[in-house]
Amino acid sequence: MFDRVYTVAQMREAERLAAVEFGISLSRLMDNAGRALAACAVAMLPQGAPTPSVLLFCGGGNNGGDGYVCAADLLRRGLSATVVAVRPPAESSPLCRSTAAAYQAAGGELLDHPDAGRIAQALAGCDLVVDALLGTGLNRPVADDYAEAIRQINGSGKPVLSCDLPSGLNADSGAVEGVAVEATATLVLGLPKPCCLLSPGCHHHGDCLLGDIGLPGALTDRFVPIARRYGPDDLRGTLRPRRQDSHKYDNGCILMLCGCEGYTGSAALCANACLRAGGGFVNLLVPRCIYQVLAAKLDEPCVHPAADNGSGFSPAAAELIPALIPRATAVLFGPGIGRSADNGPLFRRLMREAGDRPVVVDADGIDTLCANLDALEAPHPPLILTPHGGELRRLQRALGLERPAPLWETALELARRLGAVIVAKGNRTLTVSPAGEILINPCGNPGMAKAGSGDVLAGMIAAFAGAGADPFAAAACAVYVHACAGDLAAAELGQYAMNPTDTTARIGRILQSFGL
Repeated sequence: MFDRVYTVAQMREAERLAAVEFGISLSRLMDNAGRALAACAVAMLPQGAPTPSVLLFCGGGNNGGDGYVCAADLLRRGLSATVVAVRPPAESSPLCRSTAAAYQAAGGELLDHPDAGRIAQALAGCDLVVDALLGTGLNRPVADDYAEAIRQINGSGKPVLSCDLPSGLNADSGAVEGVAVEATATLVLGLPKPCCLLSPGCHHHGDCLLGDIGLPGALTDRFVPIARRYGPDDLRGTLRPRRQDSHKYDNGCILMLCGCEGYTGSAALCANACLRAGGGFVNLLVPRCIYQVLAAKLDEPCVHPAADNGSGFSPAAAELIPALIPRATAVLFGPGIGRSADNGPLFRRLMREAGDRPVVVDADGIDTLCANLDALEAPHPPLILTPHGGELRRLQRALGLERPAPLWETALELARRLGAVIVAKGNRTLTVSPAGEILINPCGNPGMAKAGSGDVLAGMIAAFAGAGADPFAAAACAVYVHACAGDLAAAELGQYAMNPTDTTARIGRILQSFGL
């Protein structure tokens, strides 16, 4: 698995500079790529087979060209290598056409893709399938003939080695463009692409291996990765063991504005997760109509009643903020507050009073922010926004940013426009800073896709930010610990049975494993 990824545009620029500055032609890079692919294919073949057989599916672009070079190299090694040509060489790119000719000159056999009977026979008799259909240029739904080839590969039951990326993936976004190869292993060529780490593409790669195609280190070192994977060393750089003489306010005093009628659980989940993640003191401000429920339910947080409108906060609730904000080291606004317009004055007062305290805005708070964007025109406190997919789209609409783009690009644009850390929640959650840094969370599981998981995460982010961590580092660290705790819950209870409270209960064990 790679720690850093680069865009398709960066890879193309690296190829251009390799030719201009180092005299390394695209043809030479393709030859290196094909030979590396052949070596990887040989390593995947079963040991002891008398004449191992490889079936390669080649497209008409440069990815297909890599495949033809691979096939010719396998023939030189004395192996059986047959190519299914989804595009006839005559209709392929110039480089692909020339490598196909070299393969045929070496005695290679071409199967026309429409010949379903011969392809089925070849698939049944081969030991390995090499996918060299589509490369990094794909940015639209896979054409019918390629889609049929991908389905044949996936239905073969054979080990599959993909060239650079599994065919059918958008390299920059990780999206599946209709259908994509399910690879056993992928030989990534040159610079690793975002689809290696982003969902759903990352789940199609199988084992990721890096192929050396001859790009000089002096060249590749110039490129700054657009994103990197979060890991244990990042956590160790964010959270520190407690001082022996620390007191509760040293460990963070978190002010939370959460809950409405029907959503008392959101407030409870946030508060309990915050404390479990190390928060020293939690002041929980809730509408008076749900105060009795939460005061009886929660032991550790201090629960405060605020003016209500019968089901949620009323505008008068904002009058309590000046009394509670001075001791706060971080604020959480939004979980379970509902979508009433009465939340607007509360948000506006918070933006004026919070000063330099980090403010986490989650769930319904994001809708309130969208309706009160002008509150951010003046200098505002450090913001951490935690949208899921639907909330992210609402933020886009509010800012007029609805053009199609990879998730990381959208989150980056929102972070810059709002001057906020963006936690784009989902499988492989992204944490994005206004300065342009992107961290990808590698952990988590589908069992965490339950109502309340976001509340737990929001409480954890507030805890780490309130303890003094930089807002970006606090958010990324909380995402990682939350996901690791969720993985532990899934391992012990199963993905179906686990609940958000089970994730909260395991936060301590994850932190303890880091000596915290």
